[in-house]
Formats: sequence, C-alpha cells, structure tokens
Amino acid sequence: FFFSGKSRLSLTLEISEQQLGKSPVEVEWSLDDGGNWSPVTTRIARNGEQSFSWFFPQGVEDEILVRASVKDLAGLVGFDTLILRNEGGTVVSSLDAPAAESSETVESESVAKGETPDATPAADESQPEEASVEPEEPEEPEVVIELPPALEFVSPETECLLAGVEIEVAWKVREEPAAEALDPKAETMLEFYSPAEDTWVAVGDALVEEGVIMWTAPEMTLADCRLRLVVGAPANPDEGTEAGSLSFESPLFGIDASAPIATCKELPQLAGGHFSFEVQLTDEGCADPVSVQAFLRAEGEEFWNNVPPSRVSTESSEGVFTVKLDLQENAEKKFDLYLAATDSLGNVAAAPGVGSESIGMFQLDNSAPLVAIGDPAADWVAGLPATLQIQIDPSDCEGPLVLEGRAPQENKEWTELATVDDLAFAEDGVHFNVPRGWSELEVRVSARDAMGNVGHGILSPRRLKSAVRLDTMARGGVFQAFDKQEISWTLQEAALEAPENLLMKLEYRVGDSGAWEFLREEAATAAQASFEWVLPDASDDDFALRVSLYRGGDLIGEDISGNFRIEGFAKTEDGVLKESLIVMDSAVEKEKAWRDRYQELSLSGTPVEAGAQEELAGLAQAAISDYDKAVSLDSKNSEATLRLSMLLNDVDPEANSDKILSLLEKTLAEDPANMSAQMNLGAVLIQRNELDRAQGVLEKALAQEDTGQARFNLALTFLFKGDAGAARLEFERALAKGGGVPEGLAWFYIAWAHVEEGNIDTARDLYTRKKNVIPEEFQSIIEAKLK
Repeated sequence: FFFSGKSRLSLTLEISEQQLGKSPVEVEWSLDDGGNWSPVTTRIARNGEQSFSWFFPQGVEDEILVRASVKDLAGLVGFDTLILRNEGGTVVSSLDAPAAESSETVESESVAKGETPDATPAADESQPEEASVEPEEPEEPEVVIELPPALEFVSPETECLLAGVEIEVAWKVREEPAAEALDPKAETMLEFYSPAEDTWVAVGDALVEEGVIMWTAPEMTLADCRLRLVVGAPANPDEGTEAGSLSFESPLFGIDASAPIATCKELPQLAGGHFSFEVQLTDEGCADPVSVQAFLRAEGEEFWNNVPPSRVSTESSEGVFTVKLDLQENAEKKFDLYLAATDSLGNVAAAPGVGSESIGMFQLDNSAPLVAIGDPAADWVAGLPATLQIQIDPSDCEGPLVLEGRAPQENKEWTELATVDDLAFAEDGVHFNVPRGWSELEVRVSARDAMGNVGHGILSPRRLKSAVRLDTMARGGVFQAFDKQEISWTLQEAALEAPENLLMKLEYRVGDSGAWEFLREEAATAAQASFEWVLPDASDDDFALRVSLYRGGDLIGEDISGNFRIEGFAKTEDGVLKESLIVMDSAVEKEKAWRDRYQELSLSGTPVEAGAQEELAGLAQAAISDYDKAVSLDSKNSEATLRLSMLLNDVDPEANSDKILSLLEKTLAEDPANMSAQMNLGAVLIQRNELDRAQGVLEKALAQEDTGQARFNLALTFLFKGDAGAARLEFERALAKGGGVPEGLAWFYIAWAHVEEGNIDTARDLYTRKKNVIPEEFQSIIEAKLK
C-alpha cells in the first residue's frame, strides 16, 4: 500500500506477480480490528501499481484497517493491511511511521509469492552444471470481470411515454464495487436524444445525491429515444487524471402523441340489436389500441350521436379487433357509423364533425322474434321429466331454441334446462327435466332471428310437487321410546310411469348435524307403501325422518319430516336395555329349537325331505329375526351380535359373510376383550382371504391369552400367505397348547408345510407316522404332494 490525501484518500497498490491472468484484487475496510469487513472496490489485478480514490468514513474517530488481497493462477494468496486513523481532521496511516519488517512479515510474503525458504538443498559444486530448461507455461484463458456502472436509472420504467406530460426521471448510485466512483455533490446534466433531431439536448440538472429530475416529454410521436445523465469529474493531480465527464444512458423508449386510426374493410349492410363486426386499429406510436367510441348518424340527419360507452365493447384476439354494439333501443333506420379509437396511454381520436366520413352504412333491424309458452297440461314434479308447448314463427327464427329455469323465491340465476337445435323438433313440445330440490320453478324460452335478435317467452312461477311424500310424522311430534310406528309414504303417479330402477330408501337422523342412519331400502313399485319402525331409545336431541327416491344412483326426490322427540327412560341391565335382553332370550330359545331339529335330522341317516328343509329354514329365520330385533333395540348388546354372527355362520357362512364380519366388529367395539369374538373374526377374515388383517386380529388375541385355537388359526394365516416355516412353527405350538385344537388337521398342515419348504423326506416320514390321525379326506391331498 502507498497512501496520500486527507478525507479523500488516494490508495496505491503495488503487486509483484506475473501469473495473475484476470484475477480480481479486492480491497476491504474494517472498523472492529478485522472482525467484520466491508468492500471498498474490486477490480482486475495487474502486475505493478494501481491507484484509486476512496473517502475516509465520516464521523469515524477510531483506527480502521484497510486490506488488499489477490490470488494468482496457482491459487496462492498475497495480501497487505494498512492502518488509518483520524487525527484532528487529518487522516494519517501506519505508513507515516514504518516499523522494522519482522520475520513473520517476511514469512507471509514468501508464502504469498509461493516460495519455500531454506527448503532447497545446496547444489553439489563437484557436478557439472546442466543447462536449465524453462518449462513452457500453458496459456491461461482470459478472465474478464465487468463491473456495473456506478449510476443506474430507476424511472421511467415503461418503454412508451405519453407525449406532453411531466415525467419523473430518477436514478440511484450503486454501492461499490462499481466501474466508477461518483461524488454525491457533483452536478449532473440530464440530456434527451431522439432520431428526429439526432443530437443530445440538455433538459435539466441536479446534484448526483438528489436522484431525480422532472422532465416534460415532447408533444410528438417519436421512437428509439434515450435519456442520459452526464456527471462532471474534476482533475486529480494526485492520481494524474484530468478533468472530464462520465455519462450514463437509459434504455430505449418511445413517445406517443397520436391516437389509433380505425378502419373497416367490410361493414355488414344489415345489423341486429346486438351488432358485431371486425375492424383494423393502427397506431403509429408505441402504445397499443385498446378501445373505441362509436358514433351514429341516421340517414338524412346532419349530426352524429354518441353511443353510450356501456353499450360498446371491444375484444382483441391475435391482432384482430371485434366491436360489439348494443342497439336494441335504437329506431330501425339506416345509420352511418364512425369510430374514434383510444390507445393504452389515453390518446383519443377526435369526435366526428359534420363533414367527417363514416367507415360504412348499415340498416338496423332490432325487432325480436315472437316466442310464446302454453300452459302445462300436468303438474310438474321435481326431479322428473316434463314437456312444455312452445309457439314460434319458424320463418323468423333460427336455432337453437333455449329453455331456461330459475327458482324465483331463492333469487337463483337462470339455468339452462334444454336446447333444441332444429326448431322442427319443438313442434310437439320441448322436453326437459324439472330440477330437483326446488319448490317453485319459473321458465323462459329464447329464440334468435337471422340478425341475432333474441325473443323471450316467460311462464310465471309454478309450484312443484315432490316425487315422494312422507305421510306420517311429517310435522314432528313427541313419541314414546321403543314404540312401534307405522311409517308411510306416497309416490307421485308420474314417477311410476317409468318404474325401472326405482329405489326407495328410508333413514332417520339424531340431531341436526348427525349422520343419516339406514332403516329400509326397497324397490319402488306402488304409489302407497309403509314400514313398521320400532323407535329407538330417548335422546336429548331431536330426530328426523327422510324418505328418498332414486333411479339407479341418481336422486329424484326426497321428503324430510319435521323434527320430533322420543321420550321415556328404558331400564337397563349391565348397561344393556332390558327390552333387548328379553328379545335376545327369545332368540336363544328359537336357536336351540333349530339346532335340536338339525341334529335330529342329521342323526336319522336318511335324506332330508323338502318339507323338513323348509321347517329348518323357518326355525333359523325366526331366531335370526329376534336376534336382529335385539340388536336394533340396543346396539350395545354385544352378546346378541356375537350369537347372531355364530348362527349365521352355521346356517350359510358364504352368503352371510359380510353381515357376520359386521356383527363381529360391532361385538368387539362394545367388548374388545371378547376372545370368542376375536377368534371368530380371525377365522372369518381367513375365509375372506383378508390375511394381513386376520394376522393382526389373531396376534392381538394371543397377546391377551395364548390358546391353542389362536395358534392354529394364526398358523393357517401364515400358510396361506406363503410363509410355510412360520406356519409349521405355529401348528407345532398349537398342538403343544392343546385345548380343542384339531390334531389331525394340524399334522396334515405340518406335513404340507414341510412339502412347501422342500423337505419331502421329512414330510413323507411325518405322514407315515401320523396317517392314522389325519382325516381321510385330507390324506389324498398330502399323498398327491408327496409323489
């Protein structure tokens, strides 16, 4: 470092290194003895001296450090540090009183230059000297570091300016590193250039630190204009620089003083009340056309009349402009048309005068076609088809004909209900579906003529009937818990005209936000139907009933009762309603009668006759019905759900699989520790091939109680999942536990597992020893696997 100056410092760097390429030299300063460094400048390093100016920070009384560092192409870093301090307004440096160079400084300089002191062995003078060959150094690629300009334009930001308005020209001074250093107190001149004058013209001045000059754009249309700021740079004898100036240019921009011109190649000679046509909008300036004003002059008249802006719209697509005029309120005459266009900056073409030429003439026809609606012959039912008779003049209408509807009491918007493209199909009426969920419907029909004029026919609001009506409990009330109530409903005859896929569903809900609970579902075949409902226990919340009519999966209509209450306090025994327990006892007796009769017929050894089979089915169904009723009276009756699941499994496990699964899940929901329910659930899941879930249920049961039956079922799960080794181990554990484990089946599956594992000899030996206990119907299976 070399130093001169007071508050404005001239710093000179001397770098002694040839292999620099385009490496940067970085200069930084620190106020906290090197704890944190702030940048001063960054520039391309070169061998020899480099000078630059820097202002000592104002208000700083303590010592500051200034550090310069550079890295050569070999990656070695050299640096030097200067100490500066303020003494009575004069900046002095550590160079004013240089200290003796220490060994540490010598060592750091050696490292910076890539030297290794005292590391080279002494040459043997007895050996002849060989001529040293300098290795050819590879040419390093040139690295160029471009620093940004010190001054940057902030505004104007737009590429197109409106002529004749005052513009704020703002800039900001970039913090170093930058290509130049500017004095904030220096004066800057704002100059303007346009190709029309081809010269720079001064238009304002300010200090650099002010950052803004107001300038009025010329009132003319210009392209490729520029602004520039010229900053004076005084001479600096210390640096050997002469007085000069620095200039900073803005991006190119345009100035627009002209409005767009509207032309129309071919204006239609006939126009309807909604008139649209294409125009060409051209603007010699830089702004884009955005809209037009329309003026009309009736044939034979002298003056132009402005079309209200609310009745004029402009759309643009890929450079093509479409103008739409709403002329429904104008008289049917011939009109001249004049358009005055506006661009995005607000340049507006002049309004037409008496002598202004139009862009074309047209004849206005804004009379709407006649459309009328006849009274419906039948009541409308929400969710069902209906037909509406329409009267139109086919000679004055073009398709399509559009039927719309709305619910006036709910202030709904018009909704399209039907469309007829060919008007000939409307002669027998327009068919549509009446919206479901509405209580009242207003309809209108729309048709257009060749000019696009729209005629409407409107039918006043009509009350809608529901496709299904709840006849009992419709208005709510108070009822006794566990009483039987006959729930009846009525279907509209119109719904039964097409009875295919009609389904009725009955549900109830507890509380306004509760889920709807299923009561009954049946095919809808009659106008009158009913269902006997045993009311549930009392609740503090209100109840509601809902009857719904579906066609396939689509809801046609529904009716919901008013809220009603169920009162009364039912007695309980161990947390279960006594009524449910009484019904369950009846079911147990009927189940016993079925089992006794089944055993009697099985022991007879003769084929069971059809009459006896019907008798068995009746006994089983009587028990099932009572169990269902007990569960419906109180879903907490876990004994009833378990017994019912076991009975259904004995009657027909495949047909009743879903219901058995649901009942076992309900049982465990109320009694999670019920081992019988857990074992049965695991067995059902194995039958349904839901093996992962079965494994989880059985492992949970084993954690509660280790039984042979649980081990046996878990072994089946592993075997069917393909894990023969784990299955064999669990079968062996099941046999060791005992307790009702089917021994013959266990040995059969163990032999099977050995075969699956490839232990054929072991399986054959085991089968030979245990053949006498393996059931005969399973022996052929294992013998086939052993072949």
